[in-house]
Amino acid sequence: MRIALFGGTFDPPHVGHLILGQALLNFLDIEKVFFVPAFIPPHKKGEHFSSVEDRLRMVELSIRSNDSFAVLEIEIKRGGISYSIDTIREVKNNFKLSRDNLFFAIGSDNLLDFDNWKSPDKILDTCRVVVFPRPGFDVNRVKDDYRKNVVFLRTPLIDISSREIREMVKRGQSIRYLVTDEVNRYINSRGLYK
Repeated sequence: MRIALFGGTFDPPHVGHLILGQALLNFLDIEKVFFVPAFIPPHKKGEHFSSVEDRLRMVELSIRSNDSFAVLEIEIKRGGISYSIDTIREVKNNFKLSRDNLFFAIGSDNLLDFDNWKSPDKILDTCRVVVFPRPGFDVNRVKDDYRKNVVFLRTPLIDISSREIREMVKRGQSIRYLVTDEVNRYINSRGLYK
C-alpha cells in the first residue's frame, strides 16, 4: 500500500487542499491520501484556532465524496503539540510501510523553514517528502541536502489560504467556490470566524 499524509490546521479546509490531495493520487500512484488535522501545530503556537471538533468535522465534510481520501485523527487523539516526525513514525509502524510507500506532503514555504522542524533529517530518512509549489517561495533558497531528498510535485499554483477565508467570513464576504458547499454551510451554521 502506498499512502500520503497531508497535515495541516485545516481551519477551514479549502478547495486548494482538495486539489493538492488529488494531485498526490494522480502523480504518485498513491492509493490513499490521509488528511491529518493537527491538534496544536508547533509552527503556529499562540494563534487562535477553531475547536478540534469543528476542524475535524470540516475535513470530514470536505473529503467525503472521494473514496481515496480519508481523515486520520492520530494527532488529535495524541493531543498536545503535533510534531510531524512522531506522526510519520506512528503511521509507518501501524501500516507496516517502507520509506518508499509513505509520502509526506508539505508546501514549498514549509521546506524553506524545514531546518526549524523537529528532526528534519529523520523525516527525510523515514518517508518520502513531497513538496507542493506555493506562490512567492523560491525553492532555490532551500539547502541542497533537502532539495536533493524531496520530490517536487508540479501542480497548479493554488493561492488560497485558510487565513484569507477566515478574514473574508469576518468581513461578511462570500467564500463560495473556495470551500465545498458542505463546509460553507457548516461555517455558517456554527457562526465560525465571525
